[in-house]
Parts: sequence; C-alpha cells; structure tokens
Amino acid sequence: MPAGKAAAANALCNLAYKDAGRSASIAVAGGIEALVALVINGSPDGTVANAAAGAAGALCNLAHSHSERSASIASAGGIEALVALVRDGSPDNKVGAAGALGHMSLNDDHWKASIASAGGIRALVALARNSMPAGKAAAANALCSLAYNDAGMSASIAAAGGIEALVALVRDGSPGNNAAAAGALYNLAHNHGERSASIAAAGGIEALVALVRDGSPGGQTAAAGALAHMSLNDDNRKASIAAAGGIEALVALVCNGMPAGKAAAANALCNLAYSDDGRSASIAAAGGIEALVAVVIDGSPGGQTAAAKALGHMSLNDDNRKASIASAGGIEALVALVRDGSPGGQTAAAGALAHMSLNDDNRKASIAAAGGIEALVALVHDGTLDGKAAAAGALEALSRDHE
Repeated sequence: MPAGKAAAANALCNLAYKDAGRSASIAVAGGIEALVALVINGSPDGTVANAAAGAAGALCNLAHSHSERSASIASAGGIEALVALVRDGSPDNKVGAAGALGHMSLNDDHWKASIASAGGIRALVALARNSMPAGKAAAANALCSLAYNDAGMSASIAAAGGIEALVALVRDGSPGNNAAAAGALYNLAHNHGERSASIAAAGGIEALVALVRDGSPGGQTAAAGALAHMSLNDDNRKASIAAAGGIEALVALVCNGMPAGKAAAANALCNLAYSDDGRSASIAAAGGIEALVAVVIDGSPGGQTAAAKALGHMSLNDDNRKASIASAGGIEALVALVRDGSPGGQTAAAGALAHMSLNDDNRKASIAAAGGIEALVALVHDGTLDGKAAAAGALEALSRDHE
C-alpha cells in the first residue's frame, strides 16, 4: 500500500541519518534500489508523493560522505529520478532530492557530469529561486558542491542564472539559506574574474558585506571567503567592497569571529591591502592591525598565514603602520610564527619581518631581541623553498645599512 511505502521510506530515512553502520545495512539489504524505485514511481500528490519524499530523504542520508553508496544510487537510475523530483516534485520531494544530489556531487566529477546531463543544474537553480526555505538551502548546497573546483560546472551554473538566484538568496534568505548561497558564490568566484564581475553586477558585494556583518558564523565565513576571491587582483571590486563597509565588517569578524571566520576575513583583508596604501590605511584605522596581530598569535594555521600576509602588505613602505604593528606586539608574534608556524605561516611571517626591518634600526634591534635572527637562520636551513627564500630576504634586510 502507498501509505506503507511512505512509512517504510521515512523509517529508512531516520535509520540512515548520520549512522554509517545502519546505512551500510540498508544498502546491503537492497534498500537503495527500492528507494530509487519509490522516487521514480512517485506522483505529484497524495501518499505516493509522501513515499517519494521519504525515499529522497533516505537517499540523501545514504549518499552522505559515501562514494560507494552514491555510485549504487546512480547505477539504479537515481540521478535522473532525483533531478526529475527536483524539477517536478512536491516541495518536500524537492528538498530531499536536492540534498541527495548535493551529497552525490561532492568531490566526484563523474556524478557532477551525470547530474548536469540530466538537467540538474537548471532544476537546482530554479529551486534556489522559487521554493520554500528548506528547498532553497538544499539547492544552494547542491550548487555549491557542483561548483567546487570545477570551471565547467561553474560556467553552467552562471549560464543558467545561478549567480542572480544565489545573490538574491544571500540578500533575502534565512540563515541556513544565505550561508549555503554564499558558499556557492565563494566557489563560483574562485579564480574567475568574469564570474566575480557578474556577482558584483547582481549586487553581490553589498549582500556579502551585510552577511559578514550580521550573518550566522557559517554565513560570515562563506561571505568573507567570497569577498576574498572577488577582491583578488581587481581594484574596482576592492573599491566597491570598501565603499560597502566591507573593511570595517571584515575587521570586526577578525576580532570576534570563529576561527574559520577569522581566517577568511584575514585573507580578504590581505587581498584588499595588497599594493594599496589607501585601503591599508583604512584597515589600520578600523583596528585591523591589532586584530591581525592577535590572529598571528593564536589563530588557526590558515588564519595565521593570512594575517601575517596582510601585515606584510600593510607594512610595506609605511613607517607609521610598521610602528603600529610593533606596538601591538607584532614583531614577537611574527618571530614566533617563523619559529613554530606552518610552512605557509613561516613564509608569510618572514616576508612581513623583511618589510618591518627596512630602514629602521630600532625595529631591527627588536627583531633580534625577540630571537628573530635565530628563527630566520633555522628557516633558511630547514624550511620549504618559499620559506627559505623569504627568510633569506629578511636576513638580508636586517643586515642592510639604513638608506
């Protein structure tokens, strides 16, 4: 009976939720094939639709972080069935189906291509644009997975109107929705100036800055990451981020965010400060130096690297900012990072110390007093190629006479 199928599908959905052992047992018992059949044979309304919704939810849970079960779903015809459900199903159907496609597409180029071939990108973009909040969030997460490290998928999402739909979701969505949409924009903007320009043209900079300022921790992290990608090597977008209040919002996130948010914000500030004295001054005026030094001291490895790079950019050719970094404890923090940090952190810190030591005997003495010379010599001996080069440059700057 349809009602019995719906009950069974919902029970399997609950059993599979975040439980690898039960998920494996369901797969061994032939559950995947039975659930895909329910998705295929569902109808737009009534109890059979309830069965399809439960089946799609169960497949979503079974596919989570498991490539073998994802392959079994695909082999049973699940991708085509799930795409059809995203396109034509009831609201509850669409949520589970989009979630399943999101899990299946994560880090698997073959399933990404199959989803796209089945019309999944257009169906997901439509769901992100016109559905209830849970459906929008599931669609945004699936588009995020599809876009990850995939230029072809990213181009297809953009061509289907995905950028405009995702920007609208960042601006107007619920916390879960706008975080997922910001994550998708983060992937779409990565190393692509044209898509970054499209995001900006759709109002994405203002929406992302607002999310950095007022969003959930996950939304703040994703939005700061997207702004970091968008600000890379583009002065117009950098200016727009600053004009939208992005510098102040990012500094506040460096001060008060979660570790991942601090790292993403530090990376964005690093890009904004690069080769720009005016924006470096704005970051300093917003309290960015003190915030970045604090991340160098006790941030995550990625955060420490980004913060040290940002301080290096800000200290270039500006004695006032160099003095502020030193007053905030930056010399000691950078020396400690050269000594004990990750390879990326060591390289960034050595580069910053090179800038700090130029043309100032007092800062050179402070670097030496903090153990900087010994730390830099050790990095020359034992670091990566980049670390060795940065340490050698810092030692050369320390030995140079005042110009």
